[in-house]
Amino acid sequence: MFTWRLAQDKRHGDALTHAELALRDTSRLTAYEQGLALRARAQVRHHLKTPGWEDDYRAAIRLSDGRARTLTTVEYSVCQLFTERHAHAIELLATAALEARGQAMEG
Repeated sequence: MFTWRLAQDKRHGDALTHAELALRDTSRLTAYEQGLALRARAQVRHHLKTPGWEDDYRAAIRLSDGRARTLTTVEYSVCQLFTERHAHAIELLATAALEARGQAMEG
């Protein structure tokens, strides 16, 4: 998804704009695509220190399953470390480890 690529390239303004456009009408998106757009927007909001990034991660986790859910949970936990919420980050990492059980990425 283009929004994800923009966020990874640290083109924050463009990523935020495209995420907003993508999320305006979620009926055209699969749950995976919607979760990816939410993750991209969460990353940008976290980087820019604007509100809403935690809500975006929580929504993306609810929409995801399998590997995507595990990776989203790990990503959210890492962001928590940068906000000094270490206990919450550890809880999230433990949740991600449990979710990874039985997956190829478990190790």
